[in-house]
Amino acid sequence: MLLARPYSFSVDWWQLGIAMFEMLTSRTPFFSPSMFETHKNVIENRRYEFPSHISSLARCTCMMLLQPNIKKRLGCSSTGQGAKEVKQNVWFKNHVNWAAIIEGAHPPPYRINNVERNSNKTTSLLNTIESKWLDEYDQAVRSLMDVSVSDDETNLLKIF
Repeated sequence: MLLARPYSFSVDWWQLGIAMFEMLTSRTPFFSPSMFETHKNVIENRRYEFPSHISSLARCTCMMLLQPNIKKRLGCSSTGQGAKEVKQNVWFKNHVNWAAIIEGAHPPPYRINNVERNSNKTTSLLNTIESKWLDEYDQAVRSLMDVSVSDDETNLLKIF
């Protein structure tokens, strides 16, 4: 996506690898204080190493999801197994109750109590965070792609 190439469901498996890494380590795998550097880390596959307390099975599964070569990425093999391939992975088989998730019977491990749903304050806060992040993201992508956009084009994009 960062390189503006066509993509498919393979990015979903990549994102699962990102989420898994974050849940296991409490940090994002390609982090840098600058969004531009973060994107550069993704493109160059420079990620944090796993802490030693993470099991080799969890580490291996996560690395299979974060595999840069789409044809080798877990869930993306030429067999067309997709989700079935991921669900049959040993780590997921041993740690995820898929039936409970599908039935909605799996309780969330954490609930945020202090956020009022649909409140103007919460919506405003989230919009502010999202807007700041999107501006940063836009600047980083333009830097990566070395694309200049005229003020007229920028104003046109703001309409949407």
